[in-house]
Amino acid sequence: MRKLLCGSFLLLTLACTSASPATSSDRSRYGSWSPDGSRIVFEREVDGDFEVFTMSSDGTDLLRLTHSPGGDGLPRYSPDGRHISFNSARDGERRIFVMDVNGKGVRALPRGAGFADGSAWSPDSKYVVFDSGIRGSGVRELYRVRADGSELQRLVQGDHAVYSPDGSQLAYCDGEPGGYLGIYRLDLETLATERISRKSDPDFLLDWSPSGDLLAVCSSRDHGGEAMDIYLMKPDGTDQRRITMGEKDDCPPSFSPDGKKILFTSWRTGREELFLMDLDGSNQMQLTNQPPRGLP
Repeated sequence: MRKLLCGSFLLLTLACTSASPATSSDRSRYGSWSPDGSRIVFEREVDGDFEVFTMSSDGTDLLRLTHSPGGDGLPRYSPDGRHISFNSARDGERRIFVMDVNGKGVRALPRGAGFADGSAWSPDSKYVVFDSGIRGSGVRELYRVRADGSELQRLVQGDHAVYSPDGSQLAYCDGEPGGYLGIYRLDLETLATERISRKSDPDFLLDWSPSGDLLAVCSSRDHGGEAMDIYLMKPDGTDQRRITMGEKDDCPPSFSPDGKKILFTSWRTGREELFLMDLDGSNQMQLTNQPPRGLP
């Protein structure tokens, strides 16, 4: 099985409106939901570069938000629905930016140890957690900063964190020397950490359900490390079950605000596209790059 940083999967794979489903010859990936569930924000390839787009949750009403030569990706809505965080190399080394939901008011957040990749909002929209690392070091660290850019704080070694719905914990991925990646929990008051996935399972890239009773996790445990599926587990690591059964990567997952559906990126068509499914893995449907229907 492959042993890699959580972010390595993303790095290795690393204005337009339509009333038809989002359709393009390029890739669409890494989606997340608006707080009311009406829209999805994601990154889409445009002329070899990635930009931030939104669309309706049924794949229609495509809207481009960024126009940057530095590549913009991994966008996330703030829980109050007012802002979107994303990473970009528009100013040189990749870092986290925040913009209004209409793409205006773009501003950079402070840097951590070096380049930054994924970000997550606290439930009250006051804080952003992001991972940062120095290229070639093999180490990522989690930082927390106020959304206004103040009070930057290093938290712990780790990568691609998500908040618990009550804001008291983070779930994130990290590795151990000579071991596989796994899912950990961090208590934000005591900064105590605990590994919750089995040491034999290479688990990473996750989301926490709105009800707080489930984690959706990517793992290559059943493919000899060569492809990833999505699994559900309780926040203590128990009651694990696989909900995608493909031979290509299905990852990463994002719970809908009502907790009934999961948005995910898949390679099953031969390139990255966004798909939607019910919580048990049924009713899977492709949202992006569907067959053209009357596009201009």
